[in-house]
Amino acid sequence: LTILDPIIALIVAVIIIKTGFSISKETLNNLLDGSLPEDDLKRITAILKSNDSFKGYKDLKTRKSGKVRDIEITLLFNPELKLCDCHKVCDDVENQIKAVLTDVNITIHLEPICYNTKCHRNNCSIEKIN
Repeated sequence: LTILDPIIALIVAVIIIKTGFSISKETLNNLLDGSLPEDDLKRITAILKSNDSFKGYKDLKTRKSGKVRDIEITLLFNPELKLCDCHKVCDDVENQIKAVLTDVNITIHLEPICYNTKCHRNNCSIEKIN
């Protein structure tokens, strides 16, 4: 039975190391402004893809600082739309995201989508929705 003591000590040591590593990983992600978990990103993109009031989105950036989630996004609109209409759409998107995720700061940038093939904006990465 004297062999049981070192075996149990090794098992406890492995559990402590595993727990310490997972806590350190989560803490470092928060301290270094790591991006949101994949589940949260899927919820955000599902909201964006379900809305047909804008043409697309780009530059989706997320991070978590403590318990607060920060989201930055650029929504692409038809250039003929009025600014007040685009603003209403942004408010809707913001409210939908806040209904799904708590403690969220959202920054939405409005940008007209360019249909001119010679325009410099066509070189950016755009997520197509429609």
